[in-house]
Amino acid sequence: MKQDVLFGIINDHLLKLKKTKDLPLRVAVNGIEGCGKSCFALDLCEFLRAGSIPVYHVSIDGFHFNTVHRYRQGRFSGR
Repeated sequence: MKQDVLFGIINDHLLKLKKTKDLPLRVAVNGIEGCGKSCFALDLCEFLRAGSIPVYHVSIDGFHFNTVHRYRQGRFSGR
């Protein structure tokens, strides 16, 4: 699926949610390191801003537990 098609689907879904809820909406992007989450999120924000949805991009890229903490139950543990 092309990115602009996916962004259009997300945009349409957010517009429907905005009609039913009078609350701020939050969209989270999750994935493993280096898979393009930040680039995807920034591109999505740009797409949504070009439409009628006001957007704030908040990043936590600078927050990481150290290696000992992350791997305390094994490198491949989901915990």
